[in-house]
This record gives sequence, C-alpha cells and structure tokens, in this order.
Amino acid sequence: MEHVKGNAMELCFEAARFCEKTYAASLDLDDTKLIRYLRDCADLCYACGKFCARDSEFMGALAKACADVCIKCAELCETREDLKIAQECADACRRCAEACRHAS
Repeated sequence: MEHVKGNAMELCFEAARFCEKTYAASLDLDDTKLIRYLRDCADLCYACGKFCARDSEFMGALAKACADVCIKCAELCETREDLKIAQECADACRRCAEACRHAS
C-alpha cells in the first residue's frame, strides 16, 4: 500500500504542475470554465499529494474527490485541441485519477 500512496503522491504533484502550466497558458483564452477547473484541480492535487505524504486518515476521501475533479479537468483540457499543454495536462490528470482511485 505504501507504493500505491507514494505513486499517487507523485502523480498528484505532477498533475498539479501541469494544471498550473495550462492555467498560465490559458489566461488569454475566453474559457473561464477551464480556467476555474485548472485552479481547482491544481489546488486539490497539491492537497491530496500532501495528505498522501503524511499518510493522513482523510487521504481516502480526498483521493476520491481528487480523482473525480481530475477526470473532469482532463475532459475539459481535451476540448482545447489548440493548446498542446492542455493535452499533456489531460494525460497527467488521467494518470493522477487512476492512482487516486487505487489509493482511496
């Protein structure tokens, strides 16, 4: 189980970084829904990664929420075919969601 939590932690931090990069690249776009999801997803991924790192008793609940938000963020990122970083973000979010499902 420690390996699963460690993997989830790493993938959460990776997804958060991609969300932040995509957010920065999206500021000039007229896509407020995507921008809000990117911020929420980044914040939640960072929090989930920290909960995994300290083996919090609340990690399971947070990991489930993180997985749900990551999937929605990935779906929105995939609609931005004009933004390469958004496609990379979608992939990172899907990896994070999968790891969080296994950790919850």
